[in-house]
Amino acid sequence: MSLPGDWSEAVDPKSGRTYYINVATKQTQWNKPTTSQPTPPQPSSQSSHLPDGWEERYDEGSGRNFYINHNTRTTTWERPTIHSPSRSSYAPSPAPAPSPAPAPSPSPNSP
Repeated sequence: MSLPGDWSEAVDPKSGRTYYINVATKQTQWNKPTTSQPTPPQPSSQSSHLPDGWEERYDEGSGRNFYINHNTRTTTWERPTIHSPSRSSYAPSPAPAPSPAPAPSPSPNSP
């Protein structure tokens, strides 16, 4: 039986097991794909609108997209959004209180 569409077959060098690669989506799986399997959705067209350091990926097991924060090395099902900073974040922080003046040192001629 031939592989559907964009799928190709490869062998894992460590285990010797055959796995399958969808060359269009870069998806890999151990089970041989069939023609009846739906092609997983591509990351949404809004992927380029993710905050810096984020990446969108597809989870074959759940059939859902998930998001990777490469900055913190965490993942989430919730799509991160780019928030515009509020005006208050541009307000300058208050200046620190001045340090007290040093106490005068006693004069050597003082009684």
